[in-house]
Amino acid sequence: MRRVVRFSLALLFAAASLAGGASAAAAPPDGVTIEFTPNELTAVRGERITVALSIENGSDMAITQLRVGDVRREDVTVVFDQESDAVGTDASASIPGGGSLVVRTDVTVVAQLPGATTLVAEVTYRLGDIVRHDVATLKITPGTWPTAPAGPLTVSSQGPANLVDTGATDLIFSIRNSSTAEQTIESAIITYPEFLVVGVSDEKTAGEDGRLRLADPIVVAPGGGVTLLVNVRADDGVRPGTALIVLDMSYSQVDSSTTGFASASHALTLSVFGESDVATVFSAALAPAFWIVPGILFVLVVWFLWTRMFPKKSLDITTGSGLAATAGLGIVALFPAFLFPVIYNALFNRQFPDVYGFADVIGLMLFALGAGIAVWLLLILGRQLVRTFRYEAGDSPMSLLWKMRWRTRQLNIPTASVLTEGGSTETVAVLRAAHDHSLVGPLMEVSGDEAALSAAVETRSAHRVYHALKKGRPASWIAFVPEGAAVREVESSKLFEFGTVQTVRTQ
Repeated sequence: MRRVVRFSLALLFAAASLAGGASAAAAPPDGVTIEFTPNELTAVRGERITVALSIENGSDMAITQLRVGDVRREDVTVVFDQESDAVGTDASASIPGGGSLVVRTDVTVVAQLPGATTLVAEVTYRLGDIVRHDVATLKITPGTWPTAPAGPLTVSSQGPANLVDTGATDLIFSIRNSSTAEQTIESAIITYPEFLVVGVSDEKTAGEDGRLRLADPIVVAPGGGVTLLVNVRADDGVRPGTALIVLDMSYSQVDSSTTGFASASHALTLSVFGESDVATVFSAALAPAFWIVPGILFVLVVWFLWTRMFPKKSLDITTGSGLAATAGLGIVALFPAFLFPVIYNALFNRQFPDVYGFADVIGLMLFALGAGIAVWLLLILGRQLVRTFRYEAGDSPMSLLWKMRWRTRQLNIPTASVLTEGGSTETVAVLRAAHDHSLVGPLMEVSGDEAALSAAVETRSAHRVYHALKKGRPASWIAFVPEGAAVREVESSKLFEFGTVQTVRTQ
């Protein structure tokens, strides 16, 4: 009805303007006037208003090929009368000299306007031999909804403002009837985050996670009230931050068609027990967020076990000292910090760090500790495997021979001379050469089954010598020459007279 009245007023306004010879927009020299009537509106979101796009031909020539272009916006929709000859892709309306055309226009505000907004509609037409492009503007000012009078039922909430995941709390929603008639609460729905557990004392409820509905209607006496005791728990963790517990009610007056709606909410600040204490232990510089803590714990466990337990070797995680070393440790811990939640969630069907609790804090700490121990054991195993095949200082003659058999050189190892502490010259095998230090081993001598050992030594095959010694036990043996010599590291600068000498020889 309001649309019809506004459209009729627009037409009357346009007719009055033509009859009186007055217009809101001054007519151009060619006598053609194009404007919205009215050309200013006040509207709220969701409101639709009908206006008129008036086109007046004050010239003595006919307007042809008249077309009104589309107005495209995301916050306002403008729909011109589709039955008009001036609207559409192939539109081509005509207006005789002295005539006029009115196009009905529906304007709907579909989104909240940031401020006063001006719509521009382009109109194309031919006047005589000239094609013209004119515009009409419509200014829309955002309005406000009128304040509705307070209903007979009002709701208020009270209770604690904080909730820790290991605890529970009770909220009180008080409903008051300020009228002189009974009010029946036909629908009462409590909405809340799905990870919380919510119940209402002494009331039958139904629903699903995140939405709880009271099963039975509640009658509130005139001037009386009702109290709902709502219990909130976080049995399976929380999402740290603020959570809203909202009560929405629809009610009606007894023996009347009057209905109403009331709502109230209560904000709870959610936190995880022990999370802040753990983060404090690792300090804000080391772990600016809790999810990094398991990664840092993992790195520290590996470092401690490697440097203090076994093999008690230095392990430089970061370079530098002070803040630079702290920042470096945090960066090193990022990868396991990202990886651990993925593995933890997959193994235990959790949602860290979206929703978690004290059990997850402990679980992640234990997971990081266990992962650190496991990696340390793997490092030891890997080290032992490497040492099994890698020449090491202190290797026995048999161990050294066993390692030689896995290399392509076999017994064809470069040799050099080195000065001993007593000042004498010793010929050694250069097992591993480096710029500053080299690993060298003394020559070896075998004894036992002379024929078999001699044949194996002649082939210069560590593999054959090793098996000949194993086969000839216990009569066969191998030893370093000279007696008391050992595989050791020496300064590379002390090596001279490089060459190739038989590494293993018979006695």
